[in-house]
Amino acid sequence: MRSPATEARDLEFRLLGQVEVLANGVPVPLGGAGVRRLLALLVLEANQVVGRGRIADVLWEDEPPSTARTIIQGYVSKLRKLLGAHAPGDRVEIITRSSGYQLRVDHDLVDLRRATALIDRARGLPPAGRAELLAEALRLWRGPVLGGVKAGRLEHVVYELEELRLVALEDRIAADLELGRHADLVVELSGLLARHPFRERMVSQLVLALYRSGRRATALSTFQDFTARLADELGIDPGPQLRALHERVVGDDPTLHWAPAVSEQGAVPRRPAQLPPSPAGFTGREREIAALDALLVGRDERPSPVIATLVGAAGVGKSALAVTWSRLVSPEFPDGQLFAGLHGFDPEHPAAEPTQVLRKFLIALGVAPEAVPIEEDERVALYRSLLAGRRMLVLLDDARDSEQVRPLLPGDSGSLVLVTSRRRLGGLAVSVGASVLTLDTLPESEAVRIIEAAAGERAAREAVSLRVLAQLCGGLPLALRIVAARLVVNPDRSAADLVAELSDERDRLAALDTDDDEISVRGVFDVSYRHLSEQAAMLFRLTGLVPGREVTPLSMAAMAGIEPSAARRGLRSLAAAHLIAEQRLDRFVMHDLLRLHGREKARTDMSERDRASARRQLVSFYLATADLARRSIRPAGDELSFPAEPGHRLPEVDTPAKALEWFDAELGNLIELQRGLLEDGHDTEGWVLPRLMLNFLSARCLVDEWVTMHRRALPATDRLADRHAEVTTRIGLTVALARANRHAEALEQAMAARTAAKALGSARDIGTTTANVGMVLMELARYPDALSYVDEALRLAEECGDTLNQASCTLNLGFIKKALGDIDSAVERLRRGIELSRRTGDRETLALGLVWLGEAMIELGDCEAAQRLFGEALEIAEHIGVPIEQARARRGLGDVALANGEVRTATAEWSRALELFERLGLAEVETVRGRLSALSGSGKP
Repeated sequence: MRSPATEARDLEFRLLGQVEVLANGVPVPLGGAGVRRLLALLVLEANQVVGRGRIADVLWEDEPPSTARTIIQGYVSKLRKLLGAHAPGDRVEIITRSSGYQLRVDHDLVDLRRATALIDRARGLPPAGRAELLAEALRLWRGPVLGGVKAGRLEHVVYELEELRLVALEDRIAADLELGRHADLVVELSGLLARHPFRERMVSQLVLALYRSGRRATALSTFQDFTARLADELGIDPGPQLRALHERVVGDDPTLHWAPAVSEQGAVPRRPAQLPPSPAGFTGREREIAALDALLVGRDERPSPVIATLVGAAGVGKSALAVTWSRLVSPEFPDGQLFAGLHGFDPEHPAAEPTQVLRKFLIALGVAPEAVPIEEDERVALYRSLLAGRRMLVLLDDARDSEQVRPLLPGDSGSLVLVTSRRRLGGLAVSVGASVLTLDTLPESEAVRIIEAAAGERAAREAVSLRVLAQLCGGLPLALRIVAARLVVNPDRSAADLVAELSDERDRLAALDTDDDEISVRGVFDVSYRHLSEQAAMLFRLTGLVPGREVTPLSMAAMAGIEPSAARRGLRSLAAAHLIAEQRLDRFVMHDLLRLHGREKARTDMSERDRASARRQLVSFYLATADLARRSIRPAGDELSFPAEPGHRLPEVDTPAKALEWFDAELGNLIELQRGLLEDGHDTEGWVLPRLMLNFLSARCLVDEWVTMHRRALPATDRLADRHAEVTTRIGLTVALARANRHAEALEQAMAARTAAKALGSARDIGTTTANVGMVLMELARYPDALSYVDEALRLAEECGDTLNQASCTLNLGFIKKALGDIDSAVERLRRGIELSRRTGDRETLALGLVWLGEAMIELGDCEAAQRLFGEALEIAEHIGVPIEQARARRGLGDVALANGEVRTATAEWSRALELFERLGLAEVETVRGRLSALSGSGKP
């Protein structure tokens, strides 16, 4: 009988070469390229949920087909059948999650996981054990990684895994050099350098192997050849380690000759305690501290040390949290605590070299300065040997990248390493399984606590100003500390004075400056900015020109004149540097202070012409997308048209759901865009934008935004002396005020719009504004007056061929007739209005007409017909995402249910309608609430 371990390896997933699945050592047919690529992605992220958006991005990059979801489901189904045939039971399975799919599999079945586990186990072992485990890991690479699969979005993974292989290979060679196998390594290293001519560590190893083999002249020649190649092809010199080795070979340094590896026997054990003092005024961060505490659970059972990265934007308090927590848990590490400031983003100091940090650590651990090895590999080996079996905490602050950190990692369990950085350090997560904790700004309650503590006894009387100060700092701990210090240093200055200084966005960063760039908000932001690539820096500047807080690859591509894929890469580079945050797929949010910094950089590093061009492109992008999206919700009803600019890629908004989703996501940006347009004197775009948003605002019943944007647009139409713009804006404002139950104001606007339309002489505009007057009078229950205006509006609409207005006027006449008791005429009008709405494609008006006709059918006693009408109205309203018509349809279904004696159904439908009406803040709330109250008081079951 086979053991479970043997049985488990009957199935094997292989990524380190040709992508394949082996069953009992035989490759399993995987099917087409899409299935293979999906399998590769699921195996790479084994035991994690892979979102459908991520899958589509990997399979099709920027152009997923409309049937992407169905295709992905088909691929998953094929993989499930394949795995089910060769892995019965639940040892390997693909699980469907709400957001995507998860391949649940034992890591031992994946060659990549076995390789990384072997590499991890090798750390800290004596050279013989290290060489053996690394050689075993390297044998798992069978050729180019992800062979047979188009890399595309996975190209970075291919690079990282190839780099992991080369680093493991160099580590194995280093172990062999410690074992005295230099003669055997000369041939191997010569062949490797032919394929990887710029691997400086390999050059060092070959020079050392040649020297130890008695070939000193060849060793020097190898160095000179490499130096010449670097100069000719890259224009640089060798690094300091290789140059130092060359000098030692030239000087025939006797310590270069092979000797058994340095052991810790020559070291005097010490218990270092290098943590900095806890920062003053630290508060909050309970959730993050709990997450760090969780790292300590079960660490003794793990085969490798616990490694965690604390990442976040400049000034967010990473170092303060890391030091505070490290001091809190220092009793858990009785063998000591090591600390190194790596100066990864320090404007005053160069980034610390790992070999120098290792020297300091070794001396702190008891190694005599003269006994510290010269070679970095040997320092790493000794460092890991000294930490083996000990419980140490290693805090590495302000890391530049993963490569700076890797040599400083212990080899075995018991120790914990905490790294802080402004970058994500994804390489550590891939290569050593580091946990990642992203530090965000402080919530308002914690930010206020910091400010109040600084204010002391005046906190109570200046509570409002202190809260505003916390909000102006955006929860950024550095900004809060600066403001708190100003309150302490200037007790005679009121918090209101400081609020006034910070309220002007143009001067806010200057107000948060100090004499020391390291504790200046602008200073720490500048350091992050200087470390960006040219394209990422350009995109950061452009974010400062965006009126709102969110950007997307498509909007930034339009501003920058680049491809969306390039914009996406640049934005993710900014996110990796924590200068922006990708809150959900392809939507990036800017912190207020960072946005102001981007605006400063745009002002200082861009010409006025380039800034104006970028803003113009952004406005064109938004107008074109809003115009396209509104037509997917309802017919436009006007002559406005804004086609996309050449080169602009617009979002997919070709269905009501997609259009509403885009408007929902961009609402804040669009509101701020209109404000910015009007402030900058772009009055035409300023009044047009709310018109393009009208269908969305109506569908979502966003009356506050609706009223605000249209009121803001009216003065612009006056400045333009554009009567048509005035009429259009007043029409939108009339409907918004009516929806908000502000009927007196709505009637005033409707009359003013009608007067302006008559002055303009446009029959279509006169008809629309007359219909609006009738609509408001109808809602005021002034039915005879309403009938006169709506009759006139219908006549004008028929003369102009305005079928949209014909449909709504006909339905309004039906409603008025029903209210006046003429039910037969009402039904005739309502049916005619419904027919016209179907013809125009105005589904929102159609849904309303179906509701009104359903209510008429109840009056006529035809509940069966009423139920059909309400059901169709509900289906349409749900499809186009219009909650007000959903609520009205459910109210009607409740009425039908009660008429049929179905009390429970009536209660359920009215309750759902009430929830919707309450959410929308509409007057119908009282009607439905009254029906439910009457029903509950009736005692009916």
